Amino acid sequence: MDICTVSFKFDSENKNITAHYIDWLIEAVRKCEGREGRLPELVLSAGYTCVDRTGLVVLEHEFGNKQITLAVEMLNPTDNPLTGPESPADCGQFYIVGRGSGMQLEPRQQFSSTGNVSDERVQAVVDALVPNGSRRFSIQSAQVGWLECGEINVLCCQNDEQKTGVRVRYEAHEQRFFEAVTSLDIILNPQHTRMSRLHLLRRKIEALSAGTILRAPSGKRWPIYVGTANWNHARQRRSQSNLQCVMRDGLRVPPRDVIETENYILSTFSVEMPQR
Repeated sequence: MDICTVSFKFDSENKNITAHYIDWLIEAVRKCEGREGRLPELVLSAGYTCVDRTGLVVLEHEFGNKQITLAVEMLNPTDNPLTGPESPADCGQFYIVGRGSGMQLEPRQQFSSTGNVSDERVQAVVDALVPNGSRRFSIQSAQVGWLECGEINVLCCQNDEQKTGVRVRYEAHEQRFFEAVTSLDIILNPQHTRMSRLHLLRRKIEALSAGTILRAPSGKRWPIYVGTANWNHARQRRSQSNLQCVMRDGLRVPPRDVIETENYILSTFSVEMPQR
């Protein structure tokens, strides 16, 4: 499967820059199509892709009936990702565009960091990832789920001497989490801006895509991890390898092609889907 990840330039001092993300996304995908001679099968865009429903309408008009799936977030950067805008109340947060689907998935991010994670919020994420849950969709035969930004902290790193231990936060939800993620072929992790402590993030990603350092049942197929983040150009260095990651069986998949401009980075990965 051809998978593309897209990262945008973000400006914490001028958040209106996100109003350009839809135009940049369309430009990037069309450039990719021009290079490859076809559209990618899956495009994951980093956070804040659509400020409001207008952006979704534009994407739907451009790609709605094409053989492509775009996974995007609708959120104004002035709003809290955990609560979103006060109106409209039914405003979703994560949308799938393309292949005639136009669906809305789980409407809200449950937690953003270790500082606001809780047993109840972890349970909400796990409940939505199990088969037939609201955080799942399919691309042909591939089952896809998602963790929004800091929800990757459903996993925690242990302070063992080898610094390799990764566990599911709140042991009561561990078994259902294993059942959920091992029934997925791909797990998406779009981020608003690049997370700090990249070394810890990478350990969690490795565990999520391989299962080798989790207390997990053996013989299970673990999902391909696909993550992408925006960069705050005032404070963060633009680096494709630090912003975007596709990992299979605990190993990074190198991008086949990278399109990089002042405003965005689009990387294309060729990923062999796991056999079940």
